[in-house]
Amino acid sequence: MPYLQIYKNRGNYIYSHTVLKGEDLYQVHITPNQLMRWKYLGKVDPKIYQTQGELVRKPSMKLISILQRDLQPTQKQAFESFQEWGFNEIITG
Repeated sequence: MPYLQIYKNRGNYIYSHTVLKGEDLYQVHITPNQLMRWKYLGKVDPKIYQTQGELVRKPSMKLISILQRDLQPTQKQAFESFQEWGFNEIITG
């Protein structure tokens, strides 16, 4: 499985998180009682790419497993409900 780097975006971005899954870059929108939405941005060099967000130091295992399973470069957007997973637990770790 590719290594995940999850960043919490600062400010009023449409997408709340930036995720690097190996060399694949995604913008992910996670909010309470709404569907998760993401956008695939393409391949980047993880050693060089810098994001404006803050690294999530200890993401929950549920969040990691959902992102590993659902983020796919062949899809531009997809949806997954976080309500059944306990949203606050996923975001706060």
